[in-house]
Amino acid sequence: MRKPSQIGHATACHCEITWTRKRLERWMAETHSLAEQLPDIGNLPHAQMRTLMLALARGMNGLPRMATGREPMNAPRIRIHTLGRFAIEIDGWPLDFSGRLPRKPLDLLTAIVARGGRNVAASTLCADLWPDADGATAAQSFNVTLHRLRKVLGARDALCVHGGSVSLDPATFWVDALVFEQAIAQMDGHTEMQPGQYDGSVERFDAALDLYQGAFLPMQEAPWATLLRERLRSKFVRAVHAYAERCDRLGQHDLSIAVYRRAIEIDPLAEELYRRLMGVYDRLGLTADGVALYRRCRLILGRLLGVMPAIETREVYDAIQRKVQASTQGRAETAAERFAYGEGAAAAALGGPGPSAAGRILGSVSGL
Repeated sequence: MRKPSQIGHATACHCEITWTRKRLERWMAETHSLAEQLPDIGNLPHAQMRTLMLALARGMNGLPRMATGREPMNAPRIRIHTLGRFAIEIDGWPLDFSGRLPRKPLDLLTAIVARGGRNVAASTLCADLWPDADGATAAQSFNVTLHRLRKVLGARDALCVHGGSVSLDPATFWVDALVFEQAIAQMDGHTEMQPGQYDGSVERFDAALDLYQGAFLPMQEAPWATLLRERLRSKFVRAVHAYAERCDRLGQHDLSIAVYRRAIEIDPLAEELYRRLMGVYDRLGLTADGVALYRRCRLILGRLLGVMPAIETREVYDAIQRKVQASTQGRAETAAERFAYGEGAAAAALGGPGPSAAGRILGSVSGL
């Protein structure tokens, strides 16, 4: 049995160790937070200072890196953003091409992504990037470009070539387009909720919308990019529609409208989203909002694509317009009848305008 003095000494040591560990954790958390803010500060006067702060944040001299809560400690080193923009981050730092842009290596990287990122046949990539070259020349160009891409990314083993196929190591690469498709797949089958039930689909839907920040590689016009762009846009529109329909079934019409409006802000060229939201406005009797939304759709499609809305969109708009005209006609007739049989008769007795004037008013209003 230990003496009281020994127990007190052990307790004091334990408190000292706990206090020291907490100070170390707080210092590392503050250092990591400062290092994350460095890219937003601008050009630092000394590049060595930036390197030093990054080294401190990573935990040099055997100190472990502290998790920030936003990403797991074993998060992929390379993050590739392709939805709405193209950017590469390595260890949290944006890849900066201060010299000549390595266009062909980056085209190879995005082509691998567009083909799924896993087990992409080298022959398919050669056909995508060097369609006019013969087999031997295309293969040689592929090998050289792959070598350059590995140097650009600093990740030789992360681009795996096996059996004539190329894969991105999932432990090294994080690609927004591929993660978005996974999120959409997880959403499927979780839209038939009843009031009072909860299955986490709200978080899954928000996560998917956070990932989809626009069309896939909007500036890339190659066929392999166009195919994935349309596939992802179709999945995005379908997910938005499924979730908004669920909100309508639960009577959450305001949330349904908010979902469509947010989706349109993300992808203003997705015409089907306009059409779906116009239908919601029509069902809720918000005809003025439906008309304004159609005009916005026509303006954006005309300015950015040089086209008019599709016939399906115009049909929804025409149906809304007919209701607007019928409502205007009904209000005009009601006002004229009230004037003719009520206020008009009293006015005539006082020497004012009579029913004939009411008829002229009706004619002028109905002609609007």
